This record gives sequence, C-alpha cells and structure tokens, in this order.
Amino acid sequence: MSLSNAVVRTNFSNEMRTLWSYWDTMHNFFNLGPMGALFSNARLRERFIREALTRVINFMPPPTVTLDNQMARTLHGEFSCYRWVVKINSYSMNNTGYGEFIELATTIYHELRHAEQFYRIAQGLSCNQLEFPDLSEDNRLERTFDATQNNNALSAVQRGQQIFGAAPTPHVLSAQQIARLMYMPRRIATRATQNAANDFQNFITAARPGWCRQATILDAVKDWMNFTYKKSNQQPYMASNRDDNGDDIVRTAGGDTNRYLIYRSDAMEKDAFGIETFFKPHLETNIGVNAATHPLIGRPHPLFNHLPS
Repeated sequence: MSLSNAVVRTNFSNEMRTLWSYWDTMHNFFNLGPMGALFSNARLRERFIREALTRVINFMPPPTVTLDNQMARTLHGEFSCYRWVVKINSYSMNNTGYGEFIELATTIYHELRHAEQFYRIAQGLSCNQLEFPDLSEDNRLERTFDATQNNNALSAVQRGQQIFGAAPTPHVLSAQQIARLMYMPRRIATRATQNAANDFQNFITAARPGWCRQATILDAVKDWMNFTYKKSNQQPYMASNRDDNGDDIVRTAGGDTNRYLIYRSDAMEKDAFGIETFFKPHLETNIGVNAATHPLIGRPHPLFNHLPS
C-alpha cells in the first residue's frame, strides 16, 4: 500500500469527510455526552486526525500530529523526519471556512507523503536497492559489513579484498545505521527494515503515478534521496534534530557530529504537490461541495445538510 494507492486515498478521504461532518460538533462524534460541548473542538479535531491515521496508514508508522500556534498563518503544516511529527497550524484547526478545511486536509496528505518518502528511502537502503550518497569509500565499506565484525570497522585486509576482489559477502545497512545516516528515529528505521525487500519491491513495481516525472518509481525514490542528502543538492531546511538518545541537538553544516544537514528536497516537494492533485478533487467530490466555488461557507451551511452531525 501507499498514499498513491486509490484505496488509501479513498479511506483517508472518508475520514476527512467524517471530520468535516462533525467539525462543529466533535463531542457528538466522540459521544462525550451533555457536557461534551465544553471540550475544545480544536483538540478533539486533533485527536480525530491522530486516530484516523492509525486506521488508514498501516504500511508505515503514522507520524504524530501536533498543533503549532507559532506557525505563520500562511503555513498550514510541516513534517519533521527527525521527530516523525506532522505539525499543523493551530489556526487551520480553528477555522470555520470550508476552503480552509480542504486546504488543511490536503496539507495533511501532503505532509504524510513526505513521511512516506523518507520511509521508502529507508526501506531501499535496508534491502540494498539504494546506496546512500556522498559516503567516502571507507565509510561506505564500514556500513556494508556486519556490525559484529571488528566493531563495524573492516581490517586493512578486508578493505583490500573488497576493493581488489575476493570480498566477503556484504550485507545491508542496519536500522541503527540508517537512522544515523537519515537523521530518522531509530524505531522508524527499525520498522522500515522489517520485510523491507518485499514491501519496497511492491512499492516500486506498482503503477507509476501520473504526476511522477521519472521513468520508474525506483528512479523517483533515488531522486528523493539524492536531492535531500547529496551535498551538492542541499538547500537549508531545518536546523534541529534528535540525537540517538532522543535529546535535541542543533546541527550545523560541518563537524564530525553534524555530518548531514537535512534539506527540503525539490524532488520531494514536486511529488508531494503532485499527490495533492490526486487527493484534493477526490475529497471535494466525496463531500459533495466544490471549495473553489464556496470557500467561505461554514459547516452549518445548507449545502452540507446531507452530512451527519
């Protein structure tokens, strides 16, 4: 499965239709009783989205959804690979207009696609279908042999064998190595390594999405990885990350402990905006109202009388 799969799109669209149906009456959806109206709709909406992701996304660990009241009003959300979190603008969760809601739902799907992009890269690295860019020969060799051999460092003889022939059989990157290379939580990398070969093969051999500009899905994943992690393609994105202990650290463009600064990837963004064109019209059709024609109407409008509340 994938976010580019029509079944997943339909399931998430149905969840968002339900969310809009109960947008002003979330306490009814959660059966909170007469006092339920005292609960914050925004927090109940956040809870609904979190639970919806667990119902819809089973091909990867769904990111945690949190509200951010410091985000500029023009921004709807963002995804952090390092924390595996989708931040949603608190303003979007408190809006009353249908157009804003459609943008919110589409933004969530967009940011989820970023999560899937990183997850697929991790799977490809795990099953040896991708090679992480810009690793020195020495570092690349260290990461392709069993971590139990000489503390994950090859002897001079082993290195020579690998370079000149008669090399030991390499194995794929471990979850810990992938987490460190990608600045991804280890639990996510661990999940990505489980059944990675089959899952990744199913993903790259599925029908190529219409918005995909590459010849194959495998080429698209390689572009996601290279545009994000290849040093010559990097452009500043975010400067904080989580170290192996879960502590926040500030990363700069140099230093042994800050080897790779994560960057927003053009290839990733093009794909994520492409998947919006796959999802947004489907959601509007599912709800039955065009957002471009009626952007400012709220949930109580008669056009939504066919929805439950």
